[in-house]
Amino acid sequence: MLQNADVDVFVFEDIDRYNTNLIFAKLREINGIINVSSDRTIRFFYLIRDDLFGQKDRAKFFDFIIPILPVVSGHNSFNMFLSYMGKDDKILSRSFIKQISLYIDDMRILNNIYNEYQIYYEKLKEISVGKSAEKIFALVTYKNLFPEDFICLQRGEGFVADLFNEKEKQVEVKVKELAYFIDDLESEIQICNKKIENIQKMSSKQDVQMVREEKWQLERTQTKYREDINHVKMVSFCDYVEKYGYNTLRTNVLQGKRSNYNTKIEESLYGGVIKFLLTNGYIDENYPDFMVMFHNNEISSSDKKFVRAVLENEPLDYMYPIQDPKIVGEYLEENNLENRAAIN
Repeated sequence: MLQNADVDVFVFEDIDRYNTNLIFAKLREINGIINVSSDRTIRFFYLIRDDLFGQKDRAKFFDFIIPILPVVSGHNSFNMFLSYMGKDDKILSRSFIKQISLYIDDMRILNNIYNEYQIYYEKLKEISVGKSAEKIFALVTYKNLFPEDFICLQRGEGFVADLFNEKEKQVEVKVKELAYFIDDLESEIQICNKKIENIQKMSSKQDVQMVREEKWQLERTQTKYREDINHVKMVSFCDYVEKYGYNTLRTNVLQGKRSNYNTKIEESLYGGVIKFLLTNGYIDENYPDFMVMFHNNEISSSDKKFVRAVLENEPLDYMYPIQDPKIVGEYLEENNLENRAAIN
């Protein structure tokens, strides 16, 4: 087949993905056999990465080596992104593009990220609010760098899903601790009540006032713990790791039931980008909104945009029209209405 082909050059690429030199040895042998039995010279070209062969083996194996300078690396991908984005640069903040570009070092990945972002944003822009464009871009970047984990995330599994689930477990632990403190304070308050009753019968008003002040202090502390419970329940992943740290969640996930898989993801070449996207809030618990098409079967896209604005505390115009206030109210809790974004 190779002898009968009306070409003198054959180009082989992506063979290095198999991480074995045996394929090249066989191809070199085939190339030699063809040239011995043919009246013309047929050349094989191989497009491979530099680290596939050792320095001496590479020089021995190939007759001639042509270096190729990479088009994209983490050092210049920012400028490549800017040339792609054009007017869209106004939608994505310059600082965000600059930061995320540090993790992109492959031209094909860069092309895929940009093209998929255009499609995702066009389909989801009806409910876009605040930093949604950056969240869409972040999710598309994660999808291209970790396609397997992205598919797992759609099922609520994988490394990123495990991090979210671990955060919820830690929240439950903290809520139980605070509830225990509240119960303990309640017992102390009841003791104060009994003291007040006894002191009123046989002591001065000054003694009663001292116990009452002790009781008020306990009640204030109890109220603060209740507020802390509400805050912890509502805290986002980004705010949680800012207060309590990322490493504890990471360690627990790496020691969990999918430890081998999660360790492989975390220690991969692009493992750092997941921490960057999660700890900066570019991928958060609202990720399902950016993974599927919006279907207008209950809440309208404009009302959903308002609900998201309230949940994320990203105020829209005070005169923003709400189509169905009753449906909107079903999506919001009482504490959500305290956000300034709820003013309408």
